Amino acid sequence: MQWQRATEHVATTRTQSLQVWLRSGAPIPGHGRDAGQPITGFWYDDESPLNVWADMSHLLRYEGWSGTQAPGHVSYYVSPMSDAPARHTDARASVRRHAERVLVGEGAKHLRAAHAGPFDWSHLVDHRPDAPQGMERLDAQYWRANTYPSERYVLSVAGSTEHRLLPHDRNGYRNLYLAGDWTRNGMNCGAMESAVMGGLLCARAFDGFPRKIVGASE
Repeated sequence: MQWQRATEHVATTRTQSLQVWLRSGAPIPGHGRDAGQPITGFWYDDESPLNVWADMSHLLRYEGWSGTQAPGHVSYYVSPMSDAPARHTDARASVRRHAERVLVGEGAKHLRAAHAGPFDWSHLVDHRPDAPQGMERLDAQYWRANTYPSERYVLSVAGSTEHRLLPHDRNGYRNLYLAGDWTRNGMNCGAMESAVMGGLLCARAFDGFPRKIVGASE
């Protein structure tokens, strides 16, 4: 019954993402951020895709680029995604179209907050042999449709927290321990921090350590 209630009351959603690498010297997207603010979000309307943005250029040093190949900037875009289309291949194609809209459609006005004129596709890093010009350079970037059940983002909708499953061995099955941000862990939201909290609770249920977890569901 606990598992049934969890599946009935704890909602999930598909998500989509885009990562764009810009060559060194290219204008950096603005998206309305203030100077010195490395991470921000924007929403240009409720229906637009990929409407949360972050400057993640601090990760470039860990990506293994060498010499003149190294980009000067990387942007991440994410958002929820509708359950239609159902097929993964169709959903991925939809994200590709959404990526184009971000760069040349509704999102372009935010891109141009940092530089004048339309988006210059040559700014996209593309080290493929005979790299094309224009919009085809988007194929050298990264986009993803998270459509499979294990990839869905667990939501914190009203009335759902009490139906989340505890990481402890109290779920009706012997020797079963749960971990992840989808469990009832004290934060009860989709985040790296709540995933860590769920993992700590799972570890304690399994071998008793750590004994004290600040902020966790007991």
